[in-house]
Amino acid sequence: MSYILDALNKAEQERKQRATDHAHTVPTATTAQATSRKPIRALMLLIIIAATIWFVLHEQQTVSPQQPVAKPTNSARPQTSPQATTEHTAEINKQEHQPKAIPHLMALAPSLRAQIPPIHLSAHVYSDEASKRMVIINGHVLREHQYLAEDTMLYAIHRHSIELTYKGTHFTMKVRDSWPPD
Repeated sequence: MSYILDALNKAEQERKQRATDHAHTVPTATTAQATSRKPIRALMLLIIIAATIWFVLHEQQTVSPQQPVAKPTNSARPQTSPQATTEHTAEINKQEHQPKAIPHLMALAPSLRAQIPPIHLSAHVYSDEASKRMVIINGHVLREHQYLAEDTMLYAIHRHSIELTYKGTHFTMKVRDSWPPD
């Protein structure tokens, strides 16, 4: 934030300096207001954009994967080795370009949809490298194969959608969807 304040102070000093340099000219009130506000507004807009970009990039670098919200109580779930996970991710990447017959959430039976916990997707990061993919669902950072609820797993992150599994039923949601619908 100090960068923003420094830039605003510098812009104010430059504006005052220009005003004293041009004291011999007396512009009309409308012209003076228009010319003094445009550079400040533009500078403020650029500063806000730069700060937002910096913040988003900084957050992406410092965000560490969190543990899932709730793990299934089934202790018989097989633990996968990093090599098996990498091989499985490579298999998913190969299959991404093939058409899938996975239904959209809204195509599921109404009785099943009623059981699915709330899913509010607030951020979506897709990369060709599976290890860089992540989403923020219900305020939690999740990566592929992590659980967002006891019976609901984020199975895969695609370019424009996510694939989830609820009690063994695979379904997809577009990036801009949420459940229940707003």
